[in-house]
Amino acid sequence: MTTRSIQFDDANDSLYILPLSIIPLTINSLKKARLTKNTRLDSVIELFADQTAGKGQILPEQLADVFDFSGEKEKDFDMILALSELASFDVYSLRTSLRELGIDVDQEDCLKLSNDMESGLSSYMGAFTGPLINRIYGNQSGEKCSFSDLLKLFANPDAAVARKNLVDLAAKLEVDLPEIPKFLTRYADVYLSLAYYKYCLDLVTPALSEFLNVLNELRLDQVHNKNPELMRACKRIEGRLTGAEDNISKILDTFQSNTEDMWKNISGPGFRAIEETIQNYQREIGGSICALTIKMNGWQELKRKTHMPTQVAFIMSDMLRGIERVTRTSF
Repeated sequence: MTTRSIQFDDANDSLYILPLSIIPLTINSLKKARLTKNTRLDSVIELFADQTAGKGQILPEQLADVFDFSGEKEKDFDMILALSELASFDVYSLRTSLRELGIDVDQEDCLKLSNDMESGLSSYMGAFTGPLINRIYGNQSGEKCSFSDLLKLFANPDAAVARKNLVDLAAKLEVDLPEIPKFLTRYADVYLSLAYYKYCLDLVTPALSEFLNVLNELRLDQVHNKNPELMRACKRIEGRLTGAEDNISKILDTFQSNTEDMWKNISGPGFRAIEETIQNYQREIGGSICALTIKMNGWQELKRKTHMPTQVAFIMSDMLRGIERVTRTSF
């Protein structure tokens, strides 16, 4: 894939949509579909989506009723079933998951955020880029520089002080000076994942707070609080959602603190250790935020259209179903 459409970028920036066009399938018509997740956190195949006709979604195991998977094409079916089990479809989780599944895709082209998303995450990146940029530029001018500026600086021999700092950084990392651009690229990518997850968590937090208020209102309501099944469901749902949000926040805060400590005595092994740790947690963090996002998106869409009786029914059905998949990731 050499060009990226707006629709592809929107899907690729999502936690819960996987365009099958990036997967090496043999059935071309299936490449036009995409995997997505419903409010019960089940993966479904979306064959089409139209404002007039609606969405055509089927469960992965039902694909055999629509497509011919005989012979070599059976591999397509197996790949989709395996992908449907993933907790999140964000690009960072997918890098590890696809590698483990033996599914080869163009990571440079497909498994990266859109330019618009990367630009939008600049404010979140500041906590991670600041220590590096200040290391090169010094405390006064570093805040105004980006990673692209650093790469340009590396090629500019006239910036004597900054170049000296780059030489010093290379020595600390135990790499040759020409390897610094690769380090900068790796550093940017691994911390862009944390910025992305923090952005997604901040995006879902207001809806979660609002939903938790609704659960509290149900507990105080003299009619609904006499329904023990509903009260148990509310307690179970709240425990999963708040536990996931709290743990994700703690993990992201820990990574930021660890990064600040790393720069106090930067070294090659130190960076590689924290890089590996972050990458090892991407699937767990992505899966938890993905589940939170889907549940809250479903709730936000429903509450705009219905009144309390239907909302209670939704809580007991779609909101409760799959809630065990909202994992309480811990560091």
